[in-house]
Amino acid sequence: MTDHDVVRRAADVLERSVVSPKSERVQGHRTVFMVTVKGASAIRWMRVLRPYLSRTRQAQIDRALACSQMAQRQTPIPEPVFATEIASGDARCDEDWLAGLLEGEAWFGVASTGEHRYPGIKLEMSNKEVVRRAADLLGVDRVWRRRDARGTTRGWNETFGVSVRGARAATLMRGLRGRMGQR
Repeated sequence: MTDHDVVRRAADVLERSVVSPKSERVQGHRTVFMVTVKGASAIRWMRVLRPYLSRTRQAQIDRALACSQMAQRQTPIPEPVFATEIASGDARCDEDWLAGLLEGEAWFGVASTGEHRYPGIKLEMSNKEVVRRAADLLGVDRVWRRRDARGTTRGWNETFGVSVRGARAATLMRGLRGRMGQR
């Protein structure tokens, strides 16, 4: 991710102190920052987060845990402190999830139709399940689907999206702003 402040916050939640720029940098691209969690800590986080992720991510976690000798041990691995907050089903956790998703994947801006300008939020990605959950949290019924004709020959996935415009988008932006990075 290219937002250092967001990666720093993730490092704090994950109880990691190392936030390092990715070593290889492509000319003209922004610096990428990352936090790495390995071993028992990674296993703990996978187990805690798994129920809240899409089926695709759950399958990836299942494969990773199946390959891990550490995960196969009988010694229990204690959950991270943050896990109780996630497991409580707190609506704030849903809002934080939505803020994180939108910060990383959505467009925030001003759209226009003729002379009219209005705020807008648009999320588009290939994981329909994640987009549907975001739509539910945004209170939007319609999830649209896009299949680019060029993408078929290039091996691109179809994408799904949801958008919010006008006063509702402005209200959401104000409500989510405190949970997002500086960008």
